[in-house]
Amino acid sequence: MKIVVCDPISPKGIALLQQRPEFQVVVLPKRLPEAELLALVADAVALVVRSETKVTKNVIEAAKLLRVVGRAGVGVDNVDIEAATQHGTVVMNTPGGNTVTTAELSFAMLLSLARKVPQAHEREQHGTGNFFRARNWPGKRSAFWAWAASARKWPSGRLPSECVSSPTILI
Repeated sequence: MKIVVCDPISPKGIALLQQRPEFQVVVLPKRLPEAELLALVADAVALVVRSETKVTKNVIEAAKLLRVVGRAGVGVDNVDIEAATQHGTVVMNTPGGNTVTTAELSFAMLLSLARKVPQAHEREQHGTGNFFRARNWPGKRSAFWAWAASARKWPSGRLPSECVSSPTILI
């Protein structure tokens, strides 16, 4: 079975596919224009895509053996669902795949704003001084404890008592 990995994915994911001797895994080094992709997918049974590659009606029709399109990420807006359905091709995605990464970025941005990193950067870039006073919270706990506790999904289903009983500042 030929599997075409059209967009960059984790090397661990590619290694898992390559472990199966019945899979012929083709990893494209870069996003190809649709015209070039049509020839490559002619005998493909599966396509793995992210956001870059558009799986259009032309691509689906060119892939006579295509049975599944796996979208590594949220949503399937880059796949022609109607054409896939008519072709008998299943379209799947991984909606929770980047949830942790998104939460980490959101928390980092909140901390950056609370510590006034953008303002400090602006002052540093314009040479108006390298000293910038950010807000401190002596003797108080930040919202990180609540966030970390919920991210770990405590077995009891409740936050540890020290997170609930102590003062918490939401940034």
